[in-house]
Amino acid sequence: MNNFDVANLHPLEIKLLLSVNADKPFSKDDITSFCSFETGHANQSISWCMQKGFISVKSSSVLLNFVLTDFGKDALKNGLIVEKLYNLLKNGNISLLELSSVLNVEKDDAGSVFAYLKKNFVVSIDSDKKIFLLPNATLPLEIMILK
Repeated sequence: MNNFDVANLHPLEIKLLLSVNADKPFSKDDITSFCSFETGHANQSISWCMQKGFISVKSSSVLLNFVLTDFGKDALKNGLIVEKLYNLLKNGNISLLELSSVLNVEKDDAGSVFAYLKKNFVVSIDSDKKIFLLPNATLPLEIMILK
């Protein structure tokens, strides 16, 4: 085992080592709580203690946190683009060339929505490049169950 003089340890390392139970695994969140560290201090003290062989990883997992983007918030509030297009087409045909401006989205997104509805036999397009609803068409089930 390495011999370290406490005088050579950083105060963050000392606080970490004095705060944990030798017989119980701990997480970064535990260190943050036990030591009243900010996340950056917890990360740094863990890194230093690992480099010096005081602690090691027993197990690891990845926790991903997500938030809605402005686009996602708009979809939640006003409906998906596919719903907007379907509802607009119930009132009449829409020119393919005007689709992105009518839906207020990028051309790629408008094209993807049109292609999705066409593939699911909800819409079609005529020779004048006007998009229209097919007779008795409804939104695909996967969209309806999101409501």
